[in-house]
Amino acid sequence: MIDATEAITPCFEIVDSRIDDWKSSIVDTVADNASCGVFILGEARANPREHDLPNLHVTVSKNGVPLSDGYGSAVQGDPA
Repeated sequence: MIDATEAITPCFEIVDSRIDDWKSSIVDTVADNASCGVFILGEARANPREHDLPNLHVTVSKNGVPLSDGYGSAVQGDPA
């Protein structure tokens, strides 16, 4: 719930799995901590009530070169 959220921050997740060839069921995925390898949190903080989160456009760049982009709505319709 957004009312309980103090701030939002950029985050990058590196997905990993201990299951060979990624041949897993939902039970395997849950046991593997949803295949989360590691995540990095950015330093920036923003008040989520000041942003239209589903329409927030994000660009991922490496050394100044854009790699991919998307909208908050790609996270199940609304990242909140």
